[in-house]
Amino acid sequence: MNRIFFLSILMPLLVTGFIYGMYVYNESELLTKVSQRTKTVAVFMLYIVQELLVIFISDKLVGMICFQYTLGVSAFMLSRKYAGLLILTTPVITNLYLFFSGRDSILSLVLGLVSIYVTLVGMHVIKRRLLFQDLLQYFIILMLANVIPIHRLGQKNVDILSEFYDKNDVVWIALGTCLIFFLTFLLLREVDLKRKRIARLVYEESHDKLTGMRNYRQFRRELDRIEERGSLAYIALMLDIDNFKLINDTYGHTEGNAVLKFFATELRKWRKYVQNETGKRIKLFEFNHQNFVTEDGQQLKISFSGGLSDARETTSIRLAVKDADEALYVAKNSGKKRVVKRRQKSLVVNSKDLRPHYSEQEKVQD
Repeated sequence: MNRIFFLSILMPLLVTGFIYGMYVYNESELLTKVSQRTKTVAVFMLYIVQELLVIFISDKLVGMICFQYTLGVSAFMLSRKYAGLLILTTPVITNLYLFFSGRDSILSLVLGLVSIYVTLVGMHVIKRRLLFQDLLQYFIILMLANVIPIHRLGQKNVDILSEFYDKNDVVWIALGTCLIFFLTFLLLREVDLKRKRIARLVYEESHDKLTGMRNYRQFRRELDRIEERGSLAYIALMLDIDNFKLINDTYGHTEGNAVLKFFATELRKWRKYVQNETGKRIKLFEFNHQNFVTEDGQQLKISFSGGLSDARETTSIRLAVKDADEALYVAKNSGKKRVVKRRQKSLVVNSKDLRPHYSEQEKVQD
């Protein structure tokens, strides 16, 4: 009875407690303030201590090692950053324990290698899709990882068959695995809800509610990241809808907001085109060939002006943004519906219908 209680209830509760503790430890405020290397070492140290406790307790109470792969498989569901390496360290810890306790055997190593193969293949199969699909695969992998590697720890040089577990142990460990799965499911569901809440808050904080485009706050953060990397391999492009104030004054702010959403949609289409054509020559097309239709059926031709600069021709990304903004100003004041590129000390208009006085304006800009 004690053996059944240990395998189906006590040990699963202990392992589940370790899983909860591992998650809380990994998400703690303390680890967010240390370097990535320090955090990695701290996570591995906790995992090693937990694994040794699982191995030691199961050995001393029932004379066999079981549930040792539960922590690694569960870590993969909670945070896949360290899970692969954690799984690989498990058989090392197990065999070192057997070695120092004088009971190492070839069978232990073989079972460890089989366990690694099963768990790694299983983790490779799991994709980040629906939670239900992940949980189903997690349950199957967890069951296999717990059942395959368990074996009795007999004395050294005993008959190899005596080291295998019997069918009764498999039943109780399977029941214990079901308990672990259920309790871990509660944690995974809460983690999934938390990630969705955080993702929604991050999105709302960094995106414009009307258009869904990234806002100015996020733009400044991106500039900071670029400056930290010290890279100048960027093109700065500033765009502005032509005569937008006139649209608001004539058709109202509701239609003006609709024009902004229309413009943002077209920009996303262009971005998708650029991503699909990466490595090829990319052209920027105006979209004023497609009319915007108001709520009462009126068709408007919407155009935009743009300013363009190459950060590689400047000394910083912020200077490139300033140059692009200046080029946009020139485009707006030289006829609109065009894109102006800033090239070092000169401004070049990408348009055939350049106003006659623009050359003089370019000299002034110089």
